[in-house]
Amino acid sequence: MADENQMEYDESGAGQPVQGAGEQPQAASDAGSELPVKEGAVFGVGAFLLSYLTSLAVVIGTFALGGVDADDMAASWEFAAWGLLSGLGATFEVDGEVASLVSAGGGFGNVAIVFILVPLVVLLAAGYSMAKYTDATDAGEAAKAGALIVPGWLVLAVIFSVVAEYETDAEVTMGVATGDAVLYAGVLIPALFAIAGGLLYSWPDPVEKAMEKIDG
Repeated sequence: MADENQMEYDESGAGQPVQGAGEQPQAASDAGSELPVKEGAVFGVGAFLLSYLTSLAVVIGTFALGGVDADDMAASWEFAAWGLLSGLGATFEVDGEVASLVSAGGGFGNVAIVFILVPLVVLLAAGYSMAKYTDATDAGEAAKAGALIVPGWLVLAVIFSVVAEYETDAEVTMGVATGDAVLYAGVLIPALFAIAGGLLYSWPDPVEKAMEKIDG
């Protein structure tokens, strides 16, 4: 009787634990395949604001050291936006004509390199941090993670390119070309360096795999 009861129990319960075990890994796999888009946007916004605030500090310091009277010029926050966006490839324009940001505000010749280096370094760091946050296990995942910061960065690049347009009392308009701000300063350059930052995080992985192939 004991053997019969045991057989009935085994037959009635057969397959149920196996079915549950098969469903759980699939659910975990589906959950793990989702990219953290919202977190990426937050990283992108934070990276842009950090770059902008650094540019703003440079502008304020340059004005102060150079004795520039900003009353008859664009406000410091507008110069900071121009410097950041033009440093990433956006064209600075005066009345629709290509112009130099140095000519628009005194003293920027010596610090123009800051407008280029700061956002590039920040983008690399943001891409690296995003890949680390997602715990990317290979170069493909790291590149995707780095690219996630671009939408957040792009939104602020477009906003600042529009709101930072300035018109003097003589009705001379200054600002960056919005198209360039979108294409170069908003998408191409940020994507390139953010992805590079993500790949830096995964760099030991492809090297180890290459060594394993050589040893094997």
